[in-house]
Amino acid sequence: MKPFASAPSLKAQLLLAAGNSLTVAAGCVVAIFLVKRYALGDCEGLGCLGTLVTTGLMVLVAGVSLLGLLLYVTGVRPTCVITPLGAVFTMVVLYAWQNMSLPWPDWALVFAAGLGYAAATLAASADAHVAARLTAAGTVLALPLVSGPIHTHQSRESAKHILADARVPLLGPDLPRYGIDYAAANPSGDRFYYALKPRSAPERLTPEDRERLEIRVTVAAVNPTFAPPRHCNAPGWSSEPRDPPCPQVAPQTWRWKRDDSTAYLVRRGSHLAVIEARQGPAAEPVLRQIARTLSPRPPTFFVPIK
Repeated sequence: MKPFASAPSLKAQLLLAAGNSLTVAAGCVVAIFLVKRYALGDCEGLGCLGTLVTTGLMVLVAGVSLLGLLLYVTGVRPTCVITPLGAVFTMVVLYAWQNMSLPWPDWALVFAAGLGYAAATLAASADAHVAARLTAAGTVLALPLVSGPIHTHQSRESAKHILADARVPLLGPDLPRYGIDYAAANPSGDRFYYALKPRSAPERLTPEDRERLEIRVTVAAVNPTFAPPRHCNAPGWSSEPRDPPCPQVAPQTWRWKRDDSTAYLVRRGSHLAVIEARQGPAAEPVLRQIARTLSPRPPTFFVPIK
């Protein structure tokens, strides 16, 4: 009677998965070299787009087939399961990578394929421990779920640092029914701008809804030629006098209107805040409240609402 074969140890399974990932990574390096050297040639920019679409499909089919052959030759079983599962896991890793807005160096594909096929080897192996199989598959499939919150947190922290370094006062209103849609400062830090939208508005706005609902605020140093009511040019506006003029409606506050566009210009020391909306008469009370309540706020005030 033949003795029962014992299952490979977890260490042996991990070493096998690592070996498979190295095999796949080597194949990816060769594929990247061939695509760059012979498929893309000297094309640059958008001229590569058509070539990438065509060669991308060819490389995907040929690459998965070649990797399956490599795995079969090296004794990886079951090859017919690991090959497509590894391709799917690789796509999941790449999706999470893109979701976090990480750069795309050549080694990104190598890393994704190595991780994807290592996880597929563990998940598809009948001899692997159940915990190892579930952990391998669960870790890869959870990447897209955690990449979104990670990217959001990183973006918010980055925005806070950029706003904290701005060289203009971060003037924000007291407007409970509105929240921040986006906020940013230009690279030199001498101009700060943000958009407000109703808290009841959908999270994602169409361009038409954005134009209709948003109120945009820009804060920058006062233009030397700013001399209301006739010379109403403000940050972001042309240097030519605005027509019609902007009469004063409150201390250090002027109002400008043309067609359906209304703007309030509020001076705070050596800086000017321009509050603009395209909502017609309905926007007037909101614009006046923003103009009255503008005051310096911390960077956390300008974190976009969800």
